[in-house]
Amino acid sequence: MSVAAAAIFATLASVPSTAHPLGTPVTVARLTNVHGNGFTKPGQFLVRNRLEWHNTWLKVQEGRSPYEPLPAIDFDKYMILVVTRGEVTVGGHPITIESITETDDSLYVEVLRETPEYCMVSEGYTYPTDAVLIAKTAKKIRWHYRDEIVQCPGAGLP
Repeated sequence: MSVAAAAIFATLASVPSTAHPLGTPVTVARLTNVHGNGFTKPGQFLVRNRLEWHNTWLKVQEGRSPYEPLPAIDFDKYMILVVTRGEVTVGGHPITIESITETDDSLYVEVLRETPEYCMVSEGYTYPTDAVLIAKTAKKIRWHYRDEIVQCPGAGLP
């Protein structure tokens, strides 16, 4: 394992899952959760090798100065799951891989998309993206999206 991957897994957290009630929670390490980058279209994908990871990281870092260094990942043991919300016209619309649950034949990935209501948000385009590191698997990935309206406290609700 690379030093960077060892450091990432030193801070792992197993999160409770709502993705599949009969599965086992999968331990994940969050690599990034950003709002400004080059992913202009919504989507989800897997990163299984260094070249894909390099290209993904360049998109994640787009518009940043200086770039954060590319985390070293041992792709013989790990893979990365990435979700992107695409271009959003204002801030406050995060996307987060909340949990992953494993069954005999699949991984169920629970993704939360939040939308603010009655909130002060930044003006300008954002590109919410989340990426997590998990143990490598050949199991089918099943993505489940959950949308949630977030009402900000003290926003003068009627």
